[in-house]
Amino acid sequence: MDKRQKYLLGLFLSFLFILLVIAVLYYYFLETILLSWEATQGIIQVTILTTIKIITVSIIGLYLIKQWFKQEDLYLSDLPFLTGLFFLILVPAKFLDLLSAFIKDYVIDPIFLTIVKLRFFLAILNLVPMIFLSIGMILFYLSLNENKNRFKDKNKREKTQKYIIIIIALIELFLIIIAPNYTTLFNIVPLLVIPSLIMIVWVFAFAHKNKKLTNINPLIVAIGFGLYLLTTIYRSLGQYIFELSIYIITSEVFEIITFIIIFIGLIKKQSIAEK
Repeated sequence: MDKRQKYLLGLFLSFLFILLVIAVLYYYFLETILLSWEATQGIIQVTILTTIKIITVSIIGLYLIKQWFKQEDLYLSDLPFLTGLFFLILVPAKFLDLLSAFIKDYVIDPIFLTIVKLRFFLAILNLVPMIFLSIGMILFYLSLNENKNRFKDKNKREKTQKYIIIIIALIELFLIIIAPNYTTLFNIVPLLVIPSLIMIVWVFAFAHKNKKLTNINPLIVAIGFGLYLLTTIYRSLGQYIFELSIYIITSEVFEIITFIIIFIGLIKKQSIAEK
């Protein structure tokens, strides 16, 4: 089995396992889901929009991974792979979002908190590929500084990049685990996600300004992630302003739009004028 086949098998088995776990959860809560379907206002619209979003991010993610596999040499740090993972991890995350919307008013708090924690584990995991890319870009930028000799060596940069992403992920996962209730968890996660998104936006804006990543349009990607950042802030505040169904529906619509913009930036090269 060559490297290409190993990567393909690893991706397939990983996502198959995660989706099987989620399928078991849906089966376990089937009666509650059916009850919610009949009684919860706006749940049908939420289900339709979430399904559209799942289909959208699946198509985008699979397309980017397919582009990665078309390359002659495969590296886990390649942009198509990292962005493809970013979108594909959203698939199980959105299934858990939908499950949470179904069972929120019908299960005891500890059970609901566990489901939400699983969802936020995926939220952190979802951003890891893009944070990894951003850290790599920042370290490369530092390597251009004559005073930062330690980052001029590519192997040292890659090791530092891995250490930083592991530390960030472990800290964020630990904070999610120790969150005592839903309210605390919902307040913690934006504080973790928003700084990461700000860094991602800055990195793509930096790439545009310095004519890096010229095989994509980093300006459009930066705009897309900037809108995603605003959507994340809206998700944090909207729950206190609107009814649950309206809040979820508007959040899903906003996110679908931002992901399409990001995807356009990833497949559209910079024009000569932009370069």
